[in-house]
Amino acid sequence: MLRVGLTGGTACGKSTVVEMFRRKPHIHVIDADKLVHELYQPGAAVYHRVVAAFGGGILAGDGSIDRVALANVVFNDREKLMQLESIVHPAVVLLQDREIAKLGKTDIVMVEATKMLEAGTHKRYDEVLLVICRPEVQLERFQKRHPNLSREQAAAELKRRIAAQFSDEQRRALVPPQNVIDNSGNPEESAQQVERIYMKLAARAESQA
Repeated sequence: MLRVGLTGGTACGKSTVVEMFRRKPHIHVIDADKLVHELYQPGAAVYHRVVAAFGGGILAGDGSIDRVALANVVFNDREKLMQLESIVHPAVVLLQDREIAKLGKTDIVMVEATKMLEAGTHKRYDEVLLVICRPEVQLERFQKRHPNLSREQAAAELKRRIAAQFSDEQRRALVPPQNVIDNSGNPEESAQQVERIYMKLAARAESQA
């Protein structure tokens, strides 16, 4: 089994790129963000630890964790962000390992996670892919996700989130140039880059079989 990590900054289009890979043969994708949703479900151990750490103000009316409210707390305080990550990251890695263990002889397993490089979990993979895009495209995509925000508000919020992540320069220092996907252009351009990398991954997976 070839283990592949895929990462990138907020609103760079990681999900779009991952879907392109998902349609390829012999790839199983694990979305770390979906695993976090599981961990945040009422009754889960991580849920109780997060509520204990950050208080009832992060809860929605139904008792679930309001991720926007939680983000407003941790993205304004680096120490609180590190505290949250110390609770969540080990649990996410454990769930990932359980998912991978179920796959048997799947040729390629791809894990998508935003802060893989920051957490150091990229070292667990045979290959690491990085999705990037130009800042103006990143802002445009972020604003589409948050239509209730003005452009100025969206720019401020995106800046706040980016400040809690590695810069693209820091990411590039940890990822081979041939594994970088520039997702600034149209889908066809991204698809060509995905195809090139997929062929390399498939060949490596076959050689390891």
